[in-house]
Amino acid sequence: MVRFKDPRIGTAYSRSVFHIDLLLCLTAFFSFLSVELPLGGFGYIRLPAELLSGLLCLLFLFVLWGQRRFRADLGLMRPNGFWPCELRWWIGAYLLWMWIGVFFSPCPQVAFKASFAYTACVVPAFYAAYKMECETGDGGFGRRVAWAALSGLGLFSLVALGRYYFGEPVPYDKIFRVTQPFLSDHTHWGAMVTLWLFPALYFVRHAARPWQRAGAAVLVAVFLWSLWVSHARAATATLLVPLAIVAVLYVWRWPRRRRIMTLAVALVAVMAGGVWAVRQGQAQQARKSEAWGEHMLSLVRFRQDASSMERVNRWKCAARLTADYPWFGCGKDVYPFVYGPYQREEDLTEESTFAGDRGNAHSEYVSAVCETGIPGGLLFLCIVVFGFTAGVKAYRAAGRGVAGDGAEARRQRAWILSLLLGLAAYFTQGLFNNFLYLDSGRFSVFLMLALVQGAYTRGLQGRQNN
Repeated sequence: MVRFKDPRIGTAYSRSVFHIDLLLCLTAFFSFLSVELPLGGFGYIRLPAELLSGLLCLLFLFVLWGQRRFRADLGLMRPNGFWPCELRWWIGAYLLWMWIGVFFSPCPQVAFKASFAYTACVVPAFYAAYKMECETGDGGFGRRVAWAALSGLGLFSLVALGRYYFGEPVPYDKIFRVTQPFLSDHTHWGAMVTLWLFPALYFVRHAARPWQRAGAAVLVAVFLWSLWVSHARAATATLLVPLAIVAVLYVWRWPRRRRIMTLAVALVAVMAGGVWAVRQGQAQQARKSEAWGEHMLSLVRFRQDASSMERVNRWKCAARLTADYPWFGCGKDVYPFVYGPYQREEDLTEESTFAGDRGNAHSEYVSAVCETGIPGGLLFLCIVVFGFTAGVKAYRAAGRGVAGDGAEARRQRAWILSLLLGLAAYFTQGLFNNFLYLDSGRFSVFLMLALVQGAYTRGLQGRQNN
């Protein structure tokens, strides 16, 4: 039985909040197991994830209307003592700026539809999830919804692995086929695996029951196997960032002299590895390879890799678009429809297209600036920076015993750290890929930000109580 801290919630609204909990878990699960269906000239809809997300929005607004707490719950009031780490404020400002940009877009119909879909996903993924995480005093909602997302992603990964090994032979350049019809391509698969890998590792150690720990261990093995099969270069390489964070946190406990020696050895090893990778990359022929190692080495010989050079082409197009639409951008998800004329002949590759049918700007940050203007890009950067700031403060608060006794404090710190490591991996590979335009990537990222924000809020409340 879920207990809610707000005594003003009546019986009907208590039931509604309970259904929000259930719908959030179902949406997190089916976000990786939904298929696109045509709407007869109005684009596509992913079922059942987008249907569940729409129901969540309506139910969440019903709950807010019943409680008369729109301004507080949606972040329309400046919170006392929370700013600037209060993500509700920054996300709300980003959504508002995005909607203003619809009226200045060269394709307002596309921008309106994309902004509506974006808002309909972010509201339940962040605002409703944040409300649930704060209303449930024990923080159990975060673990439940994480298990739902992990189960959905794990089941999808098993299906994709089965198709890869037991279906028709799939060459490297057609690897995206194993993810269809559920996810867009293999890079999307790798990005979601790195996002949820560290929460899965958390459950291996801190799950309440033995069978849950065993299930989490199986999920970790499936995710690592999926990274190997998916050939997601950026996602795999960016795992070095969270691993480096863990190493720094571990080494920081050592004596000062030992830390300095370890840092020197690590720097030498990184420099030697970088030199070796560059030489190996230069030695490889300028061609695609099915070998996983040679494929990863293409990161350092990007001038010989068509995919990497096409990203450079897209970034240059985004810069030229931003020069034409500096304040409000070209509109949400409008880039694929308008970037073609902005290409230059010297930048074209074998993967270039003027039809806009091969992805977008291939960067979360470049896409935010291009589609919502320079102010929108800065707001998006604030979401990322202050999301990590809130997580670090929550981690430190749990370490001071705010979360309870010693064992519970360590468990809470491990939970917060797993969320931060997953977000660090995602936003690092976001330099080279963009998946927030897809509902599956968008829901997972903003859900994880909501859980981080909830941990930060509980840390502040515990500090005030002390």
